This record gives sequence, C-alpha cells and structure tokens, in this order.
Amino acid sequence: MAIWDRSGALVWGPFPGNTIWTGLAGLATPANSGDPIVLYDRQAGRWLISQFAIPEPRYGPFLPVCGRLNDSDPTGSWYRYAFTWPDNAINDYPKFGIWPDGYYMTVNQFNAAGTAWLGAGVAALDRTSMLSGRPPYPVFQPLFRECQLRRHAAVRPGRPVPPPGAPAYFGEVDDSSTIGPNDAFRVWEFHTDWATPANTTFGLSGQPNQVLDVAPSPPSASGRGVAYPSPGPRRASTPSETG
Repeated sequence: MAIWDRSGALVWGPFPGNTIWTGLAGLATPANSGDPIVLYDRQAGRWLISQFAIPEPRYGPFLPVCGRLNDSDPTGSWYRYAFTWPDNAINDYPKFGIWPDGYYMTVNQFNAAGTAWLGAGVAALDRTSMLSGRPPYPVFQPLFRECQLRRHAAVRPGRPVPPPGAPAYFGEVDDSSTIGPNDAFRVWEFHTDWATPANTTFGLSGQPNQVLDVAPSPPSASGRGVAYPSPGPRRASTPSETG
C-alpha cells in the first residue's frame, strides 16, 4: 500500500497490505490474504478499503475485513471492522459498490478447503453506522449455485443521489452456454430492510429482476464468463474531460 498526493509526491508507504489491520481484534494474525479493494465515497468524503482474511490451514472462519476512514485524510486514523462470512465459506473475489444506504458486497463462495464451488453471495454493510464508527450490521443474502459469477454492485460517484429507498443494482453478463437461450446482461435489485433484515430481498427469489439479451460473445479461455475484444488504445483525456 502507498499513498501519493495529487502532485505525485509519495506521502505514506509503501507498506505491506496488512499494516492497516495490525492489532485488529478478532484476527489471529494481521490479514494479508489478498483481493484488496479501495473505493472513495465522494458523497461522504471518506475512503473504504477491504481485503479478506483466510486462516491457514483453510478451515475458517473466513473474515472480510474493512476499514472506513474517519476523516478525508487517508493518512489519518481509520475505523476498522472484521466479520465472519456465513456457513464457513471462503468469500473469494470480493467486489464492493457504494450506495446511499450501504456498502454492497458480492463474493464467489467456496468450501473451507477451496475445492468446491458454493455459489455467489452478497452482503450489505450499514453505511450510516460505518461512517460514525459503529458496527456495520451486515445483511447477507446467499445465492444459487449457478455459474461462477462476476457480479458487480453499482457504484455511485456522488451525484446525482438515488431517491430514498431505491434498491442497489447488481449486474453481470453471462454466456448462453450457462444460462440459455441467449447471452444476456442480468440485473438484480437488492432491497435492504435495515429495521427488519429478514424482509430484505435480492432479485426475485434470487433470480434477476431483468434479463436483457446482448450480442453473442465467445466464452473466455478459462471457461468463466464471456470474453470481449479490447477496444484498442485510447487517447489521453484532457483536464476538462477528467474534471
């Protein structure tokens, strides 16, 4: 990990990724298991950083660990969290999205030995609580064991703000060989009921709310997902374009 200012000067690090987690209660050892995520919550002016913690040997519990900065300076102090993923599953390939009511997370789940695919899983973390250093009260939604997913939560850049109560959206593109009859872009709506988590819904009983056919594309060489050709080199953006 390292931090630079906008002029390109190094102001912190580089340090091992587990530096920020050292001493966090609930971790037998500082987490440095991989899949780090860094996002900037523009509306709150805070940073979110995460990675997962896999114990050795791999028999759980498996912990997503998250940090929330308590001011806008990334070299300052952090609120830090660790929570156990349900069913002793490995929470692999995590991705995060920022939404007004929460930080939304998606993972691919495997058994504790890492040898069996257990389906996708999603979770919502209470953004309001995390902004003030209170527990994140995660709400988990296990999903079906379909194909191996690369589902991404929507990320709001800060403006415009979605209307109150709007669901967080998750989307993925799948090949017809796994979903049939056509290649499709599928969208799930994640409605989190923070007052009564049991009323939370994800899609239509786990199935997508919308299925949109897309142009056929060959599966990737790994057999996971679909492959799209590179659009080729792009010209550099001007300052006015990048804002």
